[in-house]
Amino acid sequence: MRNKTPGLLSMLIFVLILLSACQGGTITGTPPEKADLLNKADNCQQVYTEQVEAWGSGDLDRIREVYTEDIVHFDGGPAYVGIDDLMGMARRMLMFFSDWEMEAGGTYISASDCLGTWVNWGVMGFTEDDPGREFDLVDIQGNKISYWRLFYDENFNFAPINTTLLENYAAAWSSGDPQEVEGLYAPDAVLNDSLFGITPAGRDEIGHYAAGYFKDHPHPTWELIYTFSESDDEAQLDLLPSHGGIYQITSKPLFGKACSVQVGVLLTPDPDGLIVSQVTLYSADDLIECGWVK
Repeated sequence: MRNKTPGLLSMLIFVLILLSACQGGTITGTPPEKADLLNKADNCQQVYTEQVEAWGSGDLDRIREVYTEDIVHFDGGPAYVGIDDLMGMARRMLMFFSDWEMEAGGTYISASDCLGTWVNWGVMGFTEDDPGREFDLVDIQGNKISYWRLFYDENFNFAPINTTLLENYAAAWSSGDPQEVEGLYAPDAVLNDSLFGITPAGRDEIGHYAAGYFKDHPHPTWELIYTFSESDDEAQLDLLPSHGGIYQITSKPLFGKACSVQVGVLLTPDPDGLIVSQVTLYSADDLIECGWVK
């Protein structure tokens, strides 16, 4: 018996250490169901592609069918509210850009939103080899768009993009250090990762979320692929414009091969450059390929 006691004591101490480590605080999300993810992604891609193809057709009646009667569209300046207001803008755009060519690119989803890539050429000096890219955040009701918020890449040169913020974001989330991640955010920041069912609020919760993320995805590398931002609203100078990036996350597990997932991230910084709001959207195909689903 005397020989067994130290072994039992050591085991108890080891268990207590593990429990203590677990109580250090991590927040982990719930992976989406594959079937539900595919339904959301298919609806997003289908409706978004129809929007771009409708505009490409130059047919105002077809464009009208893409949107709900109460559509709200933000593109810097005052919002377009209602289908008639939006169609007035569409009529002017098509008259002004008679040689406009376009195609729909990739899409990214959250639990409720769709972020699509709109590739443009034939206008403003853009070519098919060097196009201008819009990134559109849309809400979909049924098979129509009810909300449309527009962002532009650097080729448009409409609004300055906070590239430093987007690069610092990539560096912090590649560091494996939750405290470095915390330093990006304002004290009252909210991080919305609704596809995985979590919305950590405040630096502490965001740090716990980062700790859980680094545990689930060891040794990540975040590569910034595209940058974009929205125009200031000169009539509402107190509104803070958001800046976005398309990132490729590559996790490097101890065993098995690395796998990459593309995400769209929308960041709203305060006047001091700290993030007050974040929305994260994912490439559904990548999530499935890398096994981030149930």
